[in-house]
Amino acid sequence: MADDPAYRDYLQRFDAAVGPADTGAYAKWKGHLIRKLGPDEFAARDAEYRALCESFESSVIDGKTLDNLLIRQLRERAAELVVPSPV
Repeated sequence: MADDPAYRDYLQRFDAAVGPADTGAYAKWKGHLIRKLGPDEFAARDAEYRALCESFESSVIDGKTLDNLLIRQLRERAAELVVPSPV
């Protein structure tokens, strides 16, 4: 799993934005307390983030009312993955 290009990208983003840290260490990033994820944790969070993005995009396209819980979860997962939140 450590050979996953998405995980390597995450590690580079984390180190550039937050600074070097051991896996499992906590740090602040853009007002969020985040923890540097290991490969398995990253895969789970990344899959959840992608599913939340799909749900968000579908709601926007369909003109549905956006759920505050969805927006909060999307922002939290984006912070954990050290990517800009789409919301």
